[in-house]
Amino acid sequence: MGERKYFLDWLRVIAFGFLILFHVGMLYVTWHYNLKSPRILPEVELPMSALGAFRLALLFFISGVASRFLIARLGAGRYAWDRIRRLLPAILFAMFVVIPPQTYIELVDKGVWHGDYWTFWTTQYLPAKQALVRPLHKTMPTWDHVWFVVYLFVYSLPFALGFAITRRAKKTGRHRIPVAVLMIAPALALAASDVLQFAVFPRTDALFNDWGSHVGWVSMFALGAYVAGYDAFWET
Repeated sequence: MGERKYFLDWLRVIAFGFLILFHVGMLYVTWHYNLKSPRILPEVELPMSALGAFRLALLFFISGVASRFLIARLGAGRYAWDRIRRLLPAILFAMFVVIPPQTYIELVDKGVWHGDYWTFWTTQYLPAKQALVRPLHKTMPTWDHVWFVVYLFVYSLPFALGFAITRRAKKTGRHRIPVAVLMIAPALALAASDVLQFAVFPRTDALFNDWGSHVGWVSMFALGAYVAGYDAFWET
């Protein structure tokens, strides 16, 4: 493996900064969102569309690179355990502590719920009663805006298994995909993802029925993992 790409850490920070700005902007555009400001600003939709074209793909790509360096250092088994002990508690904490107030505020704002938060959390959210959110095409409990962490967790475990299998396989040589192919791969993968989302599998962020999105996100994660130690790629 080559040296860690520290500039990618800064790119990840920048991408998460854009993520915050994007979600603030969602309050003011005409697109569907949990809450809406009474002041809608359609003029911000164009820059937000530009952000949306690359920020998530970039995050999955960087996660793939980081995962490749981490698994090379820890090994497949320890890497899988590291993902479980770090990501799974974060997901559960978000689902049962961080996200419920957001769901509560949305239901109050839309006139669906009129009681206090504690009653909502203990009698509706935790027991997974769906009557309140079914008309909104939602579920409870939900991972809502932490779907990225859920997807990253799910992608990480097969990646660990694949790494273990390929490490044990005896190979006489290692064939590298040409850099030129790797350069156009993201565009092809994301284009295929967009076509599938538009024509067959609309994006849901719900994991189990989000096949159009998986085409793009898995491709970017796998690409990042593949090129992590590919010096010719980074020198291009």
